[in-house]
Amino acid sequence: MSRFLALFAALAVTCAPVRAQDVEVAPGVYVVPGARERSVSFRMIVKAGCADEEPTCLGTAHFLEHLVLTGRNAQHADQALRFFADGASNGWTLHAATGFSHSFPAGADAHERLDRLFAFYAARLGDFSATPAEAERERAVVRQEHDWRVAANPYAPVWRQAARFFFGDHPLGRWPIGDPEAIAGYSLEGARDFHARWYRRPSVAFVVAGPVEVERIRMIAERRLEAAGGGEGRPARGWLAPPPLPEETWTVSHADARIPERATTWWKAVRLDGTLGDPVRQAALRWVAAEFLTSRLAGSPHAELVDGQGLARLVRDVAVEIPMQGVALVSLTAAPAADVAPDHLAHAIVAYVEDLATRGVDASTLARLKQRHALAHERDSAWAQSRAARIADRLALPGPDVDPIARVAAEAEAVASLTVDDVGRFLAAVAGPGRTAMLHFLPAVSQ
Repeated sequence: MSRFLALFAALAVTCAPVRAQDVEVAPGVYVVPGARERSVSFRMIVKAGCADEEPTCLGTAHFLEHLVLTGRNAQHADQALRFFADGASNGWTLHAATGFSHSFPAGADAHERLDRLFAFYAARLGDFSATPAEAERERAVVRQEHDWRVAANPYAPVWRQAARFFFGDHPLGRWPIGDPEAIAGYSLEGARDFHARWYRRPSVAFVVAGPVEVERIRMIAERRLEAAGGGEGRPARGWLAPPPLPEETWTVSHADARIPERATTWWKAVRLDGTLGDPVRQAALRWVAAEFLTSRLAGSPHAELVDGQGLARLVRDVAVEIPMQGVALVSLTAAPAADVAPDHLAHAIVAYVEDLATRGVDASTLARLKQRHALAHERDSAWAQSRAARIADRLALPGPDVDPIARVAAEAEAVASLTVDDVGRFLAAVAGPGRTAMLHFLPAVSQ
């Protein structure tokens, strides 16, 4: 058996794709080569989102995302979403960043296609062209997107109220997609004002991945982006100061015929202090905590609330986020067992979190979590598109600029170096003072 395993491991190494070195070929332009990839991807990330709007988080950044993709500049007579018939395009807007992505099958014309994309977005950094009629059309599209993603979602009204409860008037208390009243007020002038402040080279980064030639991408980027100029530094971002999170609990029951089953969500926002380490170490702690809470390992929510106490049928939608430096947002949703009242399950979840903060995770459990991370990191590192996605994620982080390639490697090293005490301190912070929302979702209004 040991000889077979050794042979299997050797074959796995032999068959794994050879990883080329990821590199920054020009300021803010990253190339992630992968000779065996079947597709090429291109991303432009603008380091500004709804939190950078004035007034904040009405959704102007999201409106502008639509206009940038669909405006008809001289460099592109048709919509950007129709750039390549055999490709895919998308855009997204967060609190701290806006992204544009394109992908298409690898082929002999890959560099020509990338040249076209760089030319298109370089022009967008100078200006974008949209008529009032096009702006009205995209405003209607944004409203349709809102109605589809938010109005049609039976959970969304409570989630939106919870965000306001946690963060109040801070941008994190609002959603990047806006609301119907704000959407109705979107203007072409407002979008142009946001564009003038943020769509400049100091605020923008690019990521190209696939079977491409690094030097050719360097020449394309330098030639196309030269016209965009260097520009002045990015505007100040005052919203990056963490909001106060005084201890308070909000409980609500929400009934809707579209909700398929009873569920209780425990959701908490807490401050993270310097005792938990720098942002890289906090990101490592976030990963370990999320992996444990979503697992079925001994001591996990599923092991305790489902298998152990029988209070829940299942645990789902567990999330551990650090939406900005100094703030953690943790949530856990459980479906109560048939004879368990929602309040009873809610108390059990709170008790579980407090008990977990006291006992933490043991050394063997932490070792298993580290092994999972190492395997996932190695698997993702083998493929250029996975590495490019991780780089793009780090470029979209709020806060000071980081070297995204180094940041990914540093986080992997940080996970490997975590101790039981490190994880315990993070879990204690989650169970400590903060704002807690206890949300009960019911399948129908009681008669």
